Amino acid sequence: MYKPEIHVNIGAIGRITHGDYIEAIRDAAPTMSLEEIEGIAKAVFARTEAAALAERPHQRRREWQLIIVSLLLGALLSIPIGIWINSIS
Repeated sequence: MYKPEIHVNIGAIGRITHGDYIEAIRDAAPTMSLEEIEGIAKAVFARTEAAALAERPHQRRREWQLIIVSLLLGALLSIPIGIWINSIS
């Protein structure tokens, strides 16, 4: 059986909830039954949560790398600034 593809645009800022998916799907396909909408919303929500969960370790690694690089750059920059301040005083 052919089912049309539903494009859902959720432009919410912040955390997207299961209810947000239900509302967006209902707006995109008003003729679908509530059970079908809930099934689609559960599947999309689970897939989104799984993708976010898989991305967390990478995000934490990038955050730590940024902290370490910024600390190193700050330390390297403070040495010439200290030398310059000592020379002018």
